[in-house]
Amino acid sequence: MGLIVRELLKWENLQPVKLVAGEEGLDNEIKGATIIEAPDIVKFINGGEILLTGLYAFRYDSLDDVERRIGELERKKISGLIFKRGRDVESAEEKIGLFKEYAKKCGIPMLEVTFDVSFKDIMRLIMEELFSEEVKRLKYFKTTRDNFEALILSLSSHEDGIEKFLHVLYKLLGNPAAVYEQNGVCLGRTKKSPENYRVVEGPHEFEPEAASNYCYMKQRIYLEAEDRKVDQYLVTMKKIWGTKLYLVVTEMGPKLDVMDYIAIEGAVSALQYEISRRYAVAEMEKKYQNDLLHGILSGEACSAEEIKRSTRLLGMSIDKVYQVIVFGLEYKDGKSPEDINMRMNDVNVLRESVKKCLSDSIIQSDFDKVVVVREEWDAQKEREFRSLLQADRKRIQNLIKDAKKSFVVKAGIGRKAEGVINLKNSYREDKISLNMSDPNKL
Repeated sequence: MGLIVRELLKWENLQPVKLVAGEEGLDNEIKGATIIEAPDIVKFINGGEILLTGLYAFRYDSLDDVERRIGELERKKISGLIFKRGRDVESAEEKIGLFKEYAKKCGIPMLEVTFDVSFKDIMRLIMEELFSEEVKRLKYFKTTRDNFEALILSLSSHEDGIEKFLHVLYKLLGNPAAVYEQNGVCLGRTKKSPENYRVVEGPHEFEPEAASNYCYMKQRIYLEAEDRKVDQYLVTMKKIWGTKLYLVVTEMGPKLDVMDYIAIEGAVSALQYEISRRYAVAEMEKKYQNDLLHGILSGEACSAEEIKRSTRLLGMSIDKVYQVIVFGLEYKDGKSPEDINMRMNDVNVLRESVKKCLSDSIIQSDFDKVVVVREEWDAQKEREFRSLLQADRKRIQNLIKDAKKSFVVKAGIGRKAEGVINLKNSYREDKISLNMSDPNKL
């Protein structure tokens, strides 16, 4: 017989370890190890594995849900269960009690380790006992991919998948991680990600120890708060909707090893799926909003009922006073990119920059411009309004520069519209002059 559960009680790396229940199963043979990071991982278990959990995967599950998942475990016939306390989990003691009942009933040894024991290190030790180096890597690749896939399947529509994947990756690596767009926008980060740092050794290509489908860069950064230098890894993800994305891992904890690179590969695949889904939803919402606003501005929304419905869905008020602002792009020497995709990308960068500065407005993308509908101020404050708008344009231009775009932002203001029904008059293009690239012409 190979490795049995009883031998784990003697391992120094697990001390202090305590047998909680299921003593009669201590001679169960261990055929593998799996960390439970998502409740649906049970579907991917073959049987014979020892499972490791901090119960965090079950933190929001009801007691009935936990019982149902334990029922699935019974059919899989695992070899044992290792758990630790310490995470904020709803009804944690009751859930531990359910696992104890299962362990006693089925003769499954249930071991408890302290919170500071790393599940990744336990997995490594078990796999080194069971498999060759090559098989160990393949097994770890499978268990990490299975966990991320199970997490994808368990996500509800309102949950932030990026945050969840990064949290799992943080637990696997012991190092903070974040996802950035090519223009520096952060899509998600773990709580301990560094904020104040500077690059002291520029990025260079880096070859990870594990086979990879992605390009890795490595740079040295200085953490001002901790007064130390650490390595930071940038993984270039595949372009999504024309946008380049990066997974950034900062080596503030233990040094990365081959198993960490395997975990990163699994995380990148899951993140790309979630970001693609998020972009698709955002594009649909943006198109829907664009269509509604276009109908109002063009006068195509003819009937009163249609205008009321569009106004309600856009979060506007039918009787308030609004004004249209149009932002456009001006390229050096008047030469715009011939590649239509590059031009559309520039318009998207402009839209996101406008959105950051005018978040309280209704914003529509067009082929070569961004249209903003903003609630008008009191007529006596019109001069102040124009002054603030000029400041907004400068902020937008700075964001464009930060995104490494070279075009100049132009803007023009339509006349005030008394009520939504008159917005089409404010928007008439022949009445709006895009001349705001010169501050004196606003």
